[in-house]
Amino acid sequence: MVRAQEGLRSMRVADVMQSKIVTISSQTTLPAAKRVMAEHGVRHVLVVDDGLLLGLVSTHDLARVLPSPATSLARCEVQSLLDRVTAEEIMSRPVIVVEPSRALEDAVRLMRAEGISALPVTNAGRLVGLLTEADVAEVA
Repeated sequence: MVRAQEGLRSMRVADVMQSKIVTISSQTTLPAAKRVMAEHGVRHVLVVDDGLLLGLVSTHDLARVLPSPATSLARCEVQSLLDRVTAEEIMSRPVIVVEPSRALEDAVRLMRAEGISALPVTNAGRLVGLLTEADVAEVA
């Protein structure tokens, strides 16, 4: 454990972040967002319109909008409602970002303090990556 902490201290966000970024638009529907996540094998997608980072959608956000199994609505009614939900309606915001040069240990501390599982990485305002709990776990 001590060795892992020492490693985190010497590493930067850029050392472990994912540079392959998966994005969707704010008007992407919930089923389409789920499909994009499944196709790319990711648990987080960034919501971007006209190059501007607006929010983040996670599998947790998707699960949060699903109705209770005890709902009185028919399955087709539930699906019809979910088909109209957009990323803009369920995304987490405001988005907290970090720079690639930031100490990994600081980024982990920030994620824990904010109760979030992913941080978009920006350099001079440009989106360059994503840091997730899973990325950190691989090096810890």
